[in-house]
Amino acid sequence: MPIIPANNPISMIAYYLGIFSVIPCLGAVLSLPAIVCGVIGLVNANKDPQVGGKGHAIAGILLGILGQLFWIAVWFAIGVISAIA
Repeated sequence: MPIIPANNPISMIAYYLGIFSVIPCLGAVLSLPAIVCGVIGLVNANKDPQVGGKGHAIAGILLGILGQLFWIAVWFAIGVISAIA
């Protein structure tokens, strides 16, 4: 299996979107596409195992979910702090 899935670029896109989903201001926008691209990449990898990219797709999904949860927590904390102040 190659390290870079050249035949499944959507899984690489999911991986990078997931990594960048923790960047302030971009994260809230990039986490959902990371999840969607990861699911598409995982479906492609499961349909044809020769395509590869299953690990990148799973990482993109997990990082996208973590990024989304992080930004939900940040916005919740901002709302609580502004309600107290």
